[in-house]
Amino acid sequence: MWNLTEVLRRITIFCLPGTVILLGACSSASISSSQGREMSRTEQAHVSSLDASCRLGPVGGDTRGVATGPRSLLLIGEGIGLIRSEDGIHFDKIEMREAVHWPSISFGRGRAVISWIRLGEGDSTAVVAKVGRKVHPAVAVFSSGQHLIDTEILIRATGEILLMVSEVEGPPNRNRASYRLHCFASEDGGRNWEERARAVSGPWGINIEDPRLIELDSGRILLAYEWEMEEGGASRILIQHSDDGGWSWSAPEVLLDGKEADREPGGFTRRKTLLYFVASTDKGNHRSYAGARLVILSSSDGGQSWSRPLRPIGEVDQLTMGAISLEDRILLPSLRFYTSRRPILYLYAIDPLGLWRLPCGPGLRYESR
Repeated sequence: MWNLTEVLRRITIFCLPGTVILLGACSSASISSSQGREMSRTEQAHVSSLDASCRLGPVGGDTRGVATGPRSLLLIGEGIGLIRSEDGIHFDKIEMREAVHWPSISFGRGRAVISWIRLGEGDSTAVVAKVGRKVHPAVAVFSSGQHLIDTEILIRATGEILLMVSEVEGPPNRNRASYRLHCFASEDGGRNWEERARAVSGPWGINIEDPRLIELDSGRILLAYEWEMEEGGASRILIQHSDDGGWSWSAPEVLLDGKEADREPGGFTRRKTLLYFVASTDKGNHRSYAGARLVILSSSDGGQSWSRPLRPIGEVDQLTMGAISLEDRILLPSLRFYTSRRPILYLYAIDPLGLWRLPCGPGLRYESR
C-alpha cells in the first residue's frame, strides 16, 4: 500500500498536457498548468469539452439532488421541477402541479421526500411531499407573514423527518434583516409536524442562509449554513450539531473561513467512513459567484476535524448545489453563470474518493415528457 506522500507523488505524474483526469490541486485554474505556464489551445479545448459534457440545461435557481440507488438519482429545482435518472446521464420529468422555490430533497428507507416554499399573497409556506411514481399531495408545515427561504429536508435512519426553514424578518439578501433557522420534525412520515427548536437566531444585519443537514451513524445531526456579513461578499460557513434529534443544538464552530471571501455551502455527502462537504468560494477575488470555484473538504472523524479544501474542478463561475454519491462517482451539481440571471445546471463528476475529475460521458440529456 502507498502512503499519502507516495500517492500524491504519483498523482502529479498525471498532471500532464492532454490528461483526461484533472485534480484540483494540479489544475487550480483552467487556463494554466500546475507549473504556471499558459495552457495550449489543445489543452484548453480539452478542458472546455470536459466542461461542456457536464452541462444539463437551464434552470431558474436553486437545484438539489439525491441518490436513489447505485446509479439513479432525483433532482429538484426552480424552473425544472422534479426530474429523475436511472443512469446519471438521461433524465425525464416527474409531473408537479406547482412551481417550487428554495427546494430540497432527501432519500432514505426506500422513499424520497421533497420540500419547498410555496409563495402566497402576503405570506409564504414551507411544504413537504412524498415522491413515488408521482408526487403526493403536499403537506403545509409552517406559514409566516415574513419571508421564508432555503428549505433543507432530511430522512433520518429512524424514519423520522427533519425540516429546516429560514425565516427572514425584513428584506432578504440585503443585510437589513434578522434571520431565524427553524427546525421541524415529523414522526409519522410527514403527515404531522412539530417545531423542535430555533436552531439559529442571528443578529440584525447578518444573512443566515442555505442550511445543510446530514445524520451520522451515531445519530448525531450536523447542520452547516452560511453566516454572511456582506451580501455577495464576506461570509463564512459555520457548523453545529444536535445529539437529541434537533431539540437542542451546540454552539456554532467555523467549518470554512480564512481570507475575506464569499463562501456558499453546497452540502454534505458520505462515502463509507469518509464525510465530505462541498462549498463554493471566490477565494477573495471579490467577484462573488462569477469568480467562485467548487471546493471539497473531507473528514474521517465525523466532522470533528476537516481537511484543507481541494479544488477538483478548474472552471470558475460556480454556485454549488451540493453532492450526490453514486456507486462509481460523486456528482457535483453546480449553477453556472448565476449572475447572468439565466443559470445553467452542470453535473460535474469526480471519483468516489473526491479527488479526480471524471468525464461526464457523451453529454447529459434531459427530455421533458
